[in-house]
Amino acid sequence: MAKKENPPKLKTNEQKWGKENIDAGWTLIPNALLVHQSTLGLTPMDLNIILQIARYWWEPNNPRILSWTGESVRLRWYRARRNDAE
Repeated sequence: MAKKENPPKLKTNEQKWGKENIDAGWTLIPNALLVHQSTLGLTPMDLNIILQIARYWWEPNNPRILSWTGESVRLRWYRARRNDAE
């Protein structure tokens, strides 16, 4: 009788977000930025900019040069949505 193989068990983050999303990459953000956003005086736009920069900046002594084209498109979309809500 052939032994039945079990499918590989998904890691917790893969279960939560989906394997495809984890495979696409991830960014580590300190919880303090989210928990203390208001105390730090960060607007949603500020936090969005931090998230975009963190996506590219992995090594503390080697900040990468960003291509602001893609980021500016995303930030303009956010600004347009915010202005529509006002």
